[in-house]
Amino acid sequence: MATLYELTEQYTELLNAIETDDPKLLEDTIASTGINEDLNKKFEGYGQVINQAKADMNEVSEEIKRLQTKKRTYDNNIKRLKQALIDSLAAVGKDRIKTPLFSFSIKNTRAVDVTSVEDLPVDYLIPQPSKPDKKAIKEAIESGQDVPGATIKFNESLVIR
Repeated sequence: MATLYELTEQYTELLNAIETDDPKLLEDTIASTGINEDLNKKFEGYGQVINQAKADMNEVSEEIKRLQTKKRTYDNNIKRLKQALIDSLAAVGKDRIKTPLFSFSIKNTRAVDVTSVEDLPVDYLIPQPSKPDKKAIKEAIESGQDVPGATIKFNESLVIR
């Protein structure tokens, strides 16, 4: 079976033959290519590959979700176990225990707790870069407004049903 590129080339030859006034050339081109059947089979094959790839991608996405849930469970269990050790050290009045395999100690750290961003002085805020509101820009341009620095870009996409 011909490749998609070969079929596309044959189809282009057929279109060129249609544009000529020579009915014999058109008949010969149609007879020699058998293009419609091959092209339909090729597209069918591509469609099946695309559908399988979509199904595989969905399976991978579900597996990612499952593994993320499992990771969260491990993380939560580690936090609980660490907190249990901290509580035990505090209960016995120690801040350090050494075993043959591990050394456990409580480390005191300090973290900033921001209770209200609005009350902070400007010196303590990090400016964020502006982001374009693409939805509003699209609506404005489609309603006939001129938006300097923006245009509508047309993209092609293949629909498979």
